[in-house]
Amino acid sequence: MCYYVFLPMITLTVALNDIMLTSVIVNKIWRFFVPETKYIPEDPETIVYALPCYNESPEECTKSLDSLINQVGVNAHRAALMIVCDGRVRGHGMAKTCGDYLLEDILVHRTSRFRLKDAYNSWDTLGMDVEVQTGHYKGLQYYCIIKDRNQGKRDSLIVARSFLYNFNRRHESPAKIFMPEFFGHMCSFLTKTAGIHQVEYLIGMDADTVFDDHCVSYLLKESRYKHTVGVCGYVALDFSASEWSPWSLYQSSEYTISQGLRRLHQSIVTHKVSCLPGCCQILRICETTCGDEVLLDLFGYYPKVTDNTF
Repeated sequence: MCYYVFLPMITLTVALNDIMLTSVIVNKIWRFFVPETKYIPEDPETIVYALPCYNESPEECTKSLDSLINQVGVNAHRAALMIVCDGRVRGHGMAKTCGDYLLEDILVHRTSRFRLKDAYNSWDTLGMDVEVQTGHYKGLQYYCIIKDRNQGKRDSLIVARSFLYNFNRRHESPAKIFMPEFFGHMCSFLTKTAGIHQVEYLIGMDADTVFDDHCVSYLLKESRYKHTVGVCGYVALDFSASEWSPWSLYQSSEYTISQGLRRLHQSIVTHKVSCLPGCCQILRICETTCGDEVLLDLFGYYPKVTDNTF
């Protein structure tokens, strides 16, 4: 009989899913008769791809990069690639670190390579030494940053987003986490090498993610609604690379429910989504997504020794 105490929790979850499903259906019907207005930009938007990596294999990194090269419908957009490798770590069975594979075996067409000490202040406020390489990968200009120590994916995302936000404000001489030489070199890469003087969107993916050929064009299309600052794509497991198992099926269904129901419901009801999947997203470069308060004070908050769970 004691097991009945769990019934309220179980039925509450089902009830919440029913409510969310109903609101999505009602909104779909409403938007059929009263569609939202999209704006059409006068010029194709400028985009920067952000690829954080850690210990992925060269095969995984190559597949991810090739999926960017294979995008269709975006040839008119000026684009560049920022790769941020989090430390020098070897994955299972790898002869070299992910960073070494990138610099020596994958990004073979390079124009420069150099090291910088204390290039920027990481999210724990300590200076980070980096190795930088620039060049092109199958025609796409890249800026590859290899961090000397592991500080987590959060730190890599802060580097990419904070740079792009301050790049757009560079004429205001904003305060930033980057040393002048490092910031100036990144700015020069975008303006002189990639031909980008203002970045409108950042498109994020992971080094073990493969984009569908139409992914970026659809992300751009869905970002053109008023007040929209971020869009996530649908993420599916690659069953061709793994065996079917109960865990894989559960993981796949959880992805589908969280993306196709929970986040969609959040977007409809509150116009805010608690978390956009970093492996497939587009963000407008603005204060809301990449400002110092969001990145450094909230997202990049480094816990103090006295902090506790609450």
